[in-house]
Amino acid sequence: MKAKLFLCFAIMVMAIAHTSCKKATYLKADKQSISFSRAGGSQSVVLSSDVEGFKLESAPEWAEATVEGNNLNVTVKENDAKALRTSTIVVSVSGMQLEIPIRQTYKATYLRVNPSSVTFSKNGGEETLQVECDGDVNVGAAEDLTVTLEGNILKIQAPANSGSEKKATVSLFADAQKAVVAIIREGSICPTCGGSGKIRCKVCDGQGWEWGEGDRFSCMNCGGDGYIIPGSGLLGTGKVTCPTCHGTGH
Repeated sequence: MKAKLFLCFAIMVMAIAHTSCKKATYLKADKQSISFSRAGGSQSVVLSSDVEGFKLESAPEWAEATVEGNNLNVTVKENDAKALRTSTIVVSVSGMQLEIPIRQTYKATYLRVNPSSVTFSKNGGEETLQVECDGDVNVGAAEDLTVTLEGNILKIQAPANSGSEKKATVSLFADAQKAVVAIIREGSICPTCGGSGKIRCKVCDGQGWEWGEGDRFSCMNCGGDGYIIPGSGLLGTGKVTCPTCHGTGH
């Protein structure tokens, strides 16, 4: 009985020794490189091999790296060096090493706003937009609009517009990146007739008369009687009721 137990124990020891001495035939990561924005953050890389026991060999001083199981966890703080940071993180398993490039930018590389255009009714209101950027964003001044940026949320407030339709833009800047939001503010005054309730007659092109059979006839489309001019023909006004506001002007 003791001989059998000793034999089993010996087999177990040999198996453990064989496993611990096994050399890795490959070491891979699910990311070829790691990239951080100026603001920093955290990322994880999944390591894989045909043996276990991943180890962290080295990492740059500006990156906090740890290995937990088969995960390489990397945390980077905001880049205050005012220069591009590049280095490598080295991991190993059973004598095999893998270098993973790591970089951190110091300037914004993209700036996007969604949506890129906003329309306010004549009563005004507030619209919320989403900003995407890997740097610090500044907002340019916008006349008669209240614009605030809180994190990645851009809020635009517009007062009521008692005049004609107004157009404006809100510009955002991040280093060399720029994004523009187009603003349309509908007005109380009809945009077609400008508040007059009338538009130019298309039949006579605003003249009040039109040619016909070699003579001029008063334009009946804008108030004329259709008779020859000169003569008893009554000139048209050259204007007709605005089809947008139906003559109300707003």
